[in-house]
Amino acid sequence: MSQNKSFVRKVIYIAIIGALLIPLSLISRPATRDKENAVKNPGGVLSMLRDKHELSLAKLSEIDPGSETMKLASLGLRGLAVNLLWLQAIDAKDKKNWDTFSSTLNSLVKIQPNFIRVWEFQSHNLSYNVSVEFDDYEQRYHWVKKGIEFLTTGIPYNRRDHRIIDSLGFFCGNKFGTADERVQYRSLFRNDDQFHEEMSRYVDIGNIDTPYGPDHWLLAYEWYDRSLRMVETGVDGSPVPKYRKDMLFYQYKPAQLRNMGLSMHSEFRSDEFARSNWERAHREWLEYGRRPITAVEQLDVTLESLTDSLVKVQEYRRRLDEMAPGVRQNLLSEKLATYTPEDRALLDRPIDSLSDEEFDRMRLIDRDLYQGDSGVDIQVLMSVPAADRQKADVIMQNLAEETIKISMGDHFRGTINYEHWKYQTMVEGSDEGLLARQAEFDAMELRGRSIFDEYYSRDPVSSDKKLNPGSIQKFDEAFNSWAGIMEEYPQLRLGPMLDDIVTVIETYMVVREAAGEDALPADFVLQPVIDYRAGIPNTLDELPTSEEVADRLDLRGQGGGRDLPRQPNIEFSLDDDERRD
Repeated sequence: MSQNKSFVRKVIYIAIIGALLIPLSLISRPATRDKENAVKNPGGVLSMLRDKHELSLAKLSEIDPGSETMKLASLGLRGLAVNLLWLQAIDAKDKKNWDTFSSTLNSLVKIQPNFIRVWEFQSHNLSYNVSVEFDDYEQRYHWVKKGIEFLTTGIPYNRRDHRIIDSLGFFCGNKFGTADERVQYRSLFRNDDQFHEEMSRYVDIGNIDTPYGPDHWLLAYEWYDRSLRMVETGVDGSPVPKYRKDMLFYQYKPAQLRNMGLSMHSEFRSDEFARSNWERAHREWLEYGRRPITAVEQLDVTLESLTDSLVKVQEYRRRLDEMAPGVRQNLLSEKLATYTPEDRALLDRPIDSLSDEEFDRMRLIDRDLYQGDSGVDIQVLMSVPAADRQKADVIMQNLAEETIKISMGDHFRGTINYEHWKYQTMVEGSDEGLLARQAEFDAMELRGRSIFDEYYSRDPVSSDKKLNPGSIQKFDEAFNSWAGIMEEYPQLRLGPMLDDIVTVIETYMVVREAAGEDALPADFVLQPVIDYRAGIPNTLDELPTSEEVADRLDLRGQGGGRDLPRQPNIEFSLDDDERRD
């Protein structure tokens, strides 16, 4: 009897196992493809999950034998193997054994090819940490390239992850363009045909050319463009998740154009290519400003729609005030009394009728009155008669939504300095901006030739005298252009562009002193900008203010100050014998 029970149990177990094989086979069923490698059937759940998370390669030819062998050799202890390799890589780096370091990294990524942080961290090690260990800039450039090339090897393993592509854009742009050796790096990059050929496997290398040779900022632009297209269109028909915040993710691409323009200022005399590049940079920056950016769940903000939202808020408040006349005026009466009649009038004027300066003033008053929340609006809402409350609630809901958009838009604009770059890209491509940059370049060229002040030259044929500008006069020409720009666009009186101009002013002061002049003239055209900047806390430069210039001139009038030493009065004579000798 017991033998029969044992036999029955075995039969039941075998039947259960057989039954389980059916769902297991369905779950693990592999995908099928046609001759063109297009997916005919996605297969079971496991196959779809592997494909979704890039854990399997589509074709046999794409399988890396070394990587698969490393995974099998770890016998399921990949975590332990990874830790050991990380320790080996750190030890090789500390001992400056770069060959071992490089080979260890290659082994590491073969075990963890889908772990993005491995690729990012170790390529950063090569391009940033290892490269600085060498004294020669050409060797540093070589290791920067090794970091970039190392990162490109991770693309096939992570075809639906844009983070490696973003890192390639960052390394190609910032490392070549902002390092201490950036002048040398940019020159080496322009002539590195082999590296360009390597990059052509991944991006359209024809788009990075300029009249002066290929530019790494345009290569960065191409990487970011590829990342953007991955997210917007997907890869192989599957969506690509976005791992960056909208505000940063979408601004990477247009930012590379302005970075190239800024780098070229000191290298080449601005020309029509510079103008067209700045116009393109301004156009794409505005396109970024018009792109919807997710602020909070189900609420998008566009950086260029701030005025539209303010107009809507103004209209919604007017409609609420019609339902509860005089309430807002009573709530704000004490604060409004502290402002001039002209300031109070700004709040009632249509926003599109305000100048830029009036608009900025109106925003300051509005922020002060409402303190960034809807407290006053809610109190007005509570005063609306019951008969109009439902209608007022809808208005208040819309008003609150636009208020959130304004608040988040202000935050985003401030974080990325949106307004400044909007105006600078526009100004740099204008006639006045182009003239200013050309004059700056000429001034630096004359300074390099030690031609500080204007001088006369004589035509050898006609004997006509000609007055030629020196470095000082060219600097003055540039500053006159900048002064006109600052007057028209006061928003640029603070920010990266003025920081750049301050550096030029400091060079100008050195040139003037070398020529025996005061560091700054009493009627310096950018003195109002310097005075304005001096009133801003945490300003690091120490340019003389109007008061300091006046004090120096007073001291000069009293016999103080510093002038060039007088020509020494040396007398000597030669007798006739010495003259004959």
